[in-house]
Amino acid sequence: MLAEGALPRNPKGIIVLLPSLQNIGVFLDVDGTLLDLAPRPEDVVVPQGLIDDLAAVSEKVGGALALISGRSIASIDRLFQPLRLRAAGVHGAELRRAVDGPVEMAEVVSLPAEFRARLAQLAEIFPGVLAEDKKASVALHYRACPERRDELAAAIVSELERTGDATLVVLPGHFVFDVKRKGYNKGTALAAFMRTPVFKERKPLVIGDDVTDEYAFRAAQRLGGYAFSVSHPMPGLTGIFDEPAQVRAWLRRERLEAAERREEADRPNFLSAALGELPGRRRAGA
Repeated sequence: MLAEGALPRNPKGIIVLLPSLQNIGVFLDVDGTLLDLAPRPEDVVVPQGLIDDLAAVSEKVGGALALISGRSIASIDRLFQPLRLRAAGVHGAELRRAVDGPVEMAEVVSLPAEFRARLAQLAEIFPGVLAEDKKASVALHYRACPERRDELAAAIVSELERTGDATLVVLPGHFVFDVKRKGYNKGTALAAFMRTPVFKERKPLVIGDDVTDEYAFRAAQRLGGYAFSVSHPMPGLTGIFDEPAQVRAWLRRERLEAAERREEADRPNFLSAALGELPGRRRAGA
């Protein structure tokens, strides 16, 4: 069993047991959920053993495990190589429904190059801001200068108004503003996965840490599933993990339990009639 400190709690502080994964589809955010946050996206560290744990849990649920992230799928693959999983990238703009399948792009998703360039220039206007151009979105990270949050937000809104494009929106996150188009999010990505054969007839279980994950939380709850946050209370949650290390501990436990069951299945049952009677034993000295 997981130690009490590794178990999530509900908003009232009561320990919550995670459901058996027998009929579950697992959806995991990456930064702040599986991995500890870092000053820059490229600075995150994938802890030893996590890739093996993810592979084992994916096998345990028959492949019904997907990563849903603000990162691009290419970035996800670099982090967890050589492991390839079902994934949704750039908040649902990218979708890989099968492990060996192509990356699909949402229709009319890319932002104009000129607009992306103007957003990127904000990083020069606000020292400490990091611009991440994902084509389908531009993320402006301000972890190094949190005091500039409101100024940065106002500058982004000004750029949006300048375009006159009502399809553009801003997703606020942990020390980041992500500019994207309307019409897709982590909830639409989850719904797309749930329509595929590997996830069908399963209940979704989502773990995320950010307001951008609320779309996936609500989608999971509408389908009778489970929504777990990391660190941050949000409406309607099933439970809250204290930190990413707890999520990783849960994955490790699921991997170990699966290994124990395989060992149990492979262990001979000497009471089985199929094995015949055991040879008689001679008494000592006989």
